Amino acid sequence: MKELIQQLTEVDLNELILQLEKDLQMSGHAYQFKATHPNELIGELTKELKRIDQSGRLDSLFYRIDLDPNKLEIGVHEYEKLSMAIWKRTFQKVWTRKNYNSSKNT
Repeated sequence: MKELIQQLTEVDLNELILQLEKDLQMSGHAYQFKATHPNELIGELTKELKRIDQSGRLDSLFYRIDLDPNKLEIGVHEYEKLSMAIWKRTFQKVWTRKNYNSSKNT
């Protein structure tokens, strides 16, 4: 978890939040995060994943963010681990976009 929290602080946290909110909305589940600290964001997403799972849209979210929990060896109902994996994947997307675009423009 420490590694993830460090990664989350390496980029603008607002960019991560906006990206995940967009992915949530595109998967059929609109949500706006209230937390501003990585630990709190992980907890907030954990709770939201339970709601998303109950609505039957968890697979849609996995597809949207390009995450396969089977490959991660995480059970579908292990919401905290899924939350951390989702934030990590979101970080990868934002970091790659930011670094690819900046290196392309130089």
